[in-house]
Amino acid sequence: MALSTYPAPNIQNFDTTNTWYKPSDPAYTWAEIHMIGGGGGGGSGRVSIAAGNASGGGGGAGGSYGVFRIPLIWLNATESIAIGDGGAGGAGVGTAPSSGNPGSAGGDSTFTTAMGFTLTVAGGPGGAGGLAGTGGAGGAGVRNTSTFPALLGTNGGDGALTAGSAGNDSPSTAYSLGGAGGGGGGGYNGSAFSGGDGGDAYDLAGSLGRSGATAPTAPSFKEALYPIPGAGGGGSGGRAASTQAGANGGVFGGGGGGSGGASGVFTSGDGGTGGSGYIMVICT
Repeated sequence: MALSTYPAPNIQNFDTTNTWYKPSDPAYTWAEIHMIGGGGGGGSGRVSIAAGNASGGGGGAGGSYGVFRIPLIWLNATESIAIGDGGAGGAGVGTAPSSGNPGSAGGDSTFTTAMGFTLTVAGGPGGAGGLAGTGGAGGAGVRNTSTFPALLGTNGGDGALTAGSAGNDSPSTAYSLGGAGGGGGGGYNGSAFSGGDGGDAYDLAGSLGRSGATAPTAPSFKEALYPIPGAGGGGSGGRAASTQAGANGGVFGGGGGGSGGASGVFTSGDGGTGGSGYIMVICT
C-alpha cells in the first residue's frame, strides 16, 4: 500500500500590511495564524524648575499575542493582513514647568476574512508622561476581548522621581505571551537617577536603563521559526540638564522606554517608540 504524502508547510510572514494567499494544493487543510500587536510608546519626562518635581515618563506596554487554528475551507483565496504599528513615544517637553506627554498605544494586528470574521490581537497601551511630584505610570498590558482572545502583553515600568521601574518580562517559554514592557524614565530630585531596564522576552534581554547623558539603545532582534515577542526598551535617566530619549521597543511588539525628567531650563527626551507587530500564517 502506498504511503500518504504531505506537502511541506506553506509559511507566509508579514511585518507590513499586505495580502495573504491561500495555497492552491488541496492537500493543505489547516491554517495556524500567529499574531503580535504593536508595542506601546514610552511617555516623556517632566521638566521642572524645582528639583523635586522632575519625574520620568512611564514605559509602554508590550503588544498582545494570539495563535489561532482555522480550517482552510473557512478562508478565501486571498485575505487581508494588517500589521499594528508601534506606538509613538510621547514628545519631549521644553518649557518649565511642564508635565511630560504620554506615549501612544500600539496598533492592533488583524487577519480579516471575507467570511465575516476578523482575528485581532491588541496593541499595547502607551506609558504616561511624568507629572509634578510623581512619575508617569507604565502602560498596562491588555488582552483582546473579541471572540478570539489573545494573550496578554506585559506592563511597562513606572517612571519615578527616583529610579525608573523595570518593564515586566514576557515569560521564558516561547509563544506564551506578548511583547515585554519598556522601562520607566528616571527622575531628578536633587540627585540624578537611572531609567529602568526594558523587560526580557523569551531569551532576548531588554535594553538597559541608562543614567546621565548616556542614551539607552533598542534591544536586539532574533530570527526564529516562530515569531518571538520583542523585548522592552530601556528608560533614560533624569538629570539637571536635557535628558535622552527612551529606547525603542524591540520587534515584535516590545514596549518603548520612558524618558527621564529634566530639572532646570532644559528639555526632556522623547519616549521610545514601540516595536511593530507581526503575523505568520502556517498552512499544513
